[in-house]
Amino acid sequence: MVTIVRAGSGELGIPAGLPILFDADMAIIEPAFVWLMEHAELSGRAQASETVRTYGEHLYDWFDSLEQSRIEWREADERVIAAYRNRMLENPSTHTGRPYARTTINARVSTVCRFYAWALDQGLIDHCPFRLTEKMTLMLDGAYRPGLQRRQVNALIVSRPEKLPRPLRADELARLIYSHHASVLDALRELQSRREGTAETAATEADRARSALLEAEDRNIALATHNASLLKRAVEAEQRAERLERRNAQLVQELDRIRRPVPIRASAEAPAPSAA
Repeated sequence: MVTIVRAGSGELGIPAGLPILFDADMAIIEPAFVWLMEHAELSGRAQASETVRTYGEHLYDWFDSLEQSRIEWREADERVIAAYRNRMLENPSTHTGRPYARTTINARVSTVCRFYAWALDQGLIDHCPFRLTEKMTLMLDGAYRPGLQRRQVNALIVSRPEKLPRPLRADELARLIYSHHASVLDALRELQSRREGTAETAATEADRARSALLEAEDRNIALATHNASLLKRAVEAEQRAERLERRNAQLVQELDRIRRPVPIRASAEAPAPSAA
């Protein structure tokens, strides 16, 4: 099972709130961490932006699905992403119990595709697991004249429009708000009477449990943030080492060129000896 932890504050180079993904062995999922760090550093903020946090939640859901299916992330292809999309189309959310909105499905699929496009550019994978197809779209130009334009469309994006519910009329909205007003008040009075006898004891026990849980969460966040900082330093050190190796190879080639012997050519022919 994949776990997501938001970085705490106080760790140099790690924005507060940065999503950090851990696999089932509690090891940081390095490609996701590096990709999210790049987006966080582009914003230049000390705290991760809402966009970065959303990307982290999308990747968390994706990597958790891969781990449950026992699929290595580099081996995912278009069929795997399509199955991930279709699962959201066919099944309700495990958190809300309601069907996924198509905007939510498209946002998650788009984030996954952005991540894989980045991984391809970085040389982490050798194939792109999605296709862009050309589509003709009716658009308006600068003078508001209709015309057809070509654009690249991700074949995995759900294109069917989502049907929106009819807005409630004023009288329907009023009935909805006040129809069960009396029953709600009765339920609140009954709940209050039940809690009067044990309110103080329950509050004390809840406070102790809450404090223990918060302390454990703080320790977990601090440890995850520190591990992320160590990983960031390791990645930066690897990048510096690669640059130094390339520079060293250039210097060796230059030194070989300088040491290579240069043939000396006579500037003029020697004069012939004169007759005695």
